[in-house]
Amino acid sequence: MWKMKNLYKKAGAFFLATVLVASMASPISASAEGETEKEETAVQTVVQSEAEERVTEDKNETTSKDSYDVTNPVIERIVFDQKGETLNPGDTVRVVVEAYDADSGIQSIEARLGLLEPKTQSYEFHILNFVKKDDTNYYEATYELPKNTGYTEGRLESIKVTDNAGNESKDDNLNDMYSFSINGVESAPLKVIDFELNKNQETLKVNDEVLVSFSLTGDLEGIDLSLHSLDVVFEREDQQDVRTYRADYSETEKKFQALFRISSDMSGARWNFKEITHRWNGVIQSQDVTSIQNCWFEVEEYVEPEQPQEDTIKPQITSFEMSHNGEVVKPGDTVTFTVKATDNNAIDPNKAYVYMRAAVTDITESGKYVYLTYDEEKDAYVANSRSQKKHIRVNGIANFL
Repeated sequence: MWKMKNLYKKAGAFFLATVLVASMASPISASAEGETEKEETAVQTVVQSEAEERVTEDKNETTSKDSYDVTNPVIERIVFDQKGETLNPGDTVRVVVEAYDADSGIQSIEARLGLLEPKTQSYEFHILNFVKKDDTNYYEATYELPKNTGYTEGRLESIKVTDNAGNESKDDNLNDMYSFSINGVESAPLKVIDFELNKNQETLKVNDEVLVSFSLTGDLEGIDLSLHSLDVVFEREDQQDVRTYRADYSETEKKFQALFRISSDMSGARWNFKEITHRWNGVIQSQDVTSIQNCWFEVEEYVEPEQPQEDTIKPQITSFEMSHNGEVVKPGDTVTFTVKATDNNAIDPNKAYVYMRAAVTDITESGKYVYLTYDEEKDAYVANSRSQKKHIRVNGIANFL
């Protein structure tokens, strides 16, 4: 259909062009110049419209492809020439993936690179992002191995390819297919100096606070201490438990500090200082703590406090007195209430009150609370209430909660 439309358009354009040539060649035309300009404009309009429609159709065709692309991209192969080799810290790992998507094209490729930390036997993972090489189906990613670390192995864990329609292809079972070794070169340990435990060799209680502070010396070139933290480790005397506390750098004190509180599960035991570790570039490393000797604290046995039994017995009112009892009081007169009471535990002074209700009901304020205050001299709860312009009588005596 599109081709037929184009043929009609081309035929129309040719017809106009023919008429234009004929009119220009004719000596009879009296207004040839004006007609020529109109006809040239018409030809340009037709040609321009044809081009614009083709661009629009091309765009629609591309959009349609993206919209209806439900096919996953294809991973042709993975090229990893360093497989099985032994690399050095600082070497560059290079990975190439050949992939394509016939419908909407490749949007992104990423891989997970794992580096083994031998002390914890766990992998630190890094994401590699791939870049297309020229006009090929090859995509390349590089990663420089960190220097001064203790990584001993590396491997490609997985690769994921995503097309422009959001479809994904994954290869996440690579495991040891693309692995390599790393020459373990650890950074030199830093030496711990000026170590101080403020409760050294003391017997502590649960919830006591303990402060540890220390400084470092050694090859600190290029290390911003304020961006790092270290872990201070204490071990129970029977070596069955450890406690690790984070020490951050204090710009004010120019030292690392760790502040912690003794927990109840540390009670009844002695805790000895064990080590100070830090993590540079993902590797946990113990520091030189040879200067720290005979550093410990002990925690006394902790006994859980008995929980008080629930009080279900109501307080007992032993006496109640009210001035002007049975009398008619005038507005402005003061009525004094004196209440004595006992309880098996204690009476809450904030919840002792007298409630009064008016003898008539056709008034705005038909009831009133008068709160009692404990008077030590009288050993009673007392309150004064000034009479308002309404006749009242006591409906309830006192209520203690």
